[in-house]
Amino acid sequence: MRVFGCPPEDKMSKGDIKMKAQYISVFEIKLPTPEDYLEDGITFKDASLWYDVEESTKPADVTVFKDYSCRYSLVSENFGDAKKIVMSWQAVYNEPAGRVGKLSNGYIVTPKTNETINGNLICNYNRLPNSRKMTDGWLLVEETAYPNDGKSYIQKGEIIPDETYGSLIKVVWEEQIVVPPVVNQRVSDLRTKYISATHSLCQLAGVEVQDKLEDTVYETVVIKAMSTDAGTAMMLTQTIMYCFFQLKLEDGIDAWLKI
Repeated sequence: MRVFGCPPEDKMSKGDIKMKAQYISVFEIKLPTPEDYLEDGITFKDASLWYDVEESTKPADVTVFKDYSCRYSLVSENFGDAKKIVMSWQAVYNEPAGRVGKLSNGYIVTPKTNETINGNLICNYNRLPNSRKMTDGWLLVEETAYPNDGKSYIQKGEIIPDETYGSLIKVVWEEQIVVPPVVNQRVSDLRTKYISATHSLCQLAGVEVQDKLEDTVYETVVIKAMSTDAGTAMMLTQTIMYCFFQLKLEDGIDAWLKI
C-alpha cells in the first residue's frame, strides 16, 4: 500500500507498536501488506527494507490560505546506515489570484495605494498579497463577461456564498438606461431658422444648398447673393448672424458644430 502524504490514522503507531514503512521518496512511503510478511504474519520477508516511522502531528495553524504537506526523510545516526523514516510538514500557501474588493452602494471598490486598516495607515497596501487583504475583510472578485448585446452597462457587484472563502463578490452588469437629452426648444428654433436662412441664401446665390457654410464659402455666397438681390441678401445675412450669435449664447461656443 503506497501512501502519498500523511498515512491513514488506522495505520499509524499504536502505543509501543511502531508503524513500519518502506521509503519511496520524499513524498511517498509504502506501508506493509500481507504479501510482505512470512507465513507467521509478523516477520518481514526482507527486514532491511522496512523502517520505523517517527511520526509528527500536523501543525494546527491551517487556514484557507495555508496548509501543510507531509514529507519523509531517511535519518541515520552518526553517519551510519539509515535507521528510521522521519515525518515532517512543509507549509503550502494558497494565494488567491485576481482582484479583491468591497461593495459600496452596489459598486465594487478596490484597495487604494494607501489604506487605513484598524486605525493604522499602510502604504502600498494595494501591492500586498490577496491573502493578507482578504484577512482584512476584502473579498475576492469573481469576474463575468461584459454583455455583447450592444447595450450600455455599468459594472456592479453582489455578494455570493463560496465554499472555499465563505463569500465572494460576483460582478453583475446593470443595463444603463440612456436618457435622451432634453431638447431646448429655443435652441431648436434658432437652428431651424439658421438653416432656413442659409438655404435661402444659397438659392439666391445660385449655389448648392447647404445647412451651414464655412467662413470662406460663406463670404463667396454672400457676394453672389448680393449681386442678385442686395436687399434680400442683406436680410438673410442679418438673420444668419443673429441666429449664430444667439446659438453661441444658448448652446455653447461649439453651437455651430452642432447644427
